[in-house]
Amino acid sequence: MQAFALISCFCYSGALVRIYSQGKSSKPWLGQGMRLGVAVWAIATVLLYLTNYVIEPWPGVFFAKILA
Repeated sequence: MQAFALISCFCYSGALVRIYSQGKSSKPWLGQGMRLGVAVWAIATVLLYLTNYVIEPWPGVFFAKILA
């Protein structure tokens, strides 16, 4: 279970670093928006559910369905 807490922290910090390092570039706005959306999803969804999984383990299939 502690491995999931570590993965959760890496996911959170990786997404924040990605957002910070990219900023606003001269690339097309649609691609920037998609990348930002994935980063925000990583921060909001994966972090939340990985942390909840560490606190109260759910069945693995249920956890996978939530993230998908």
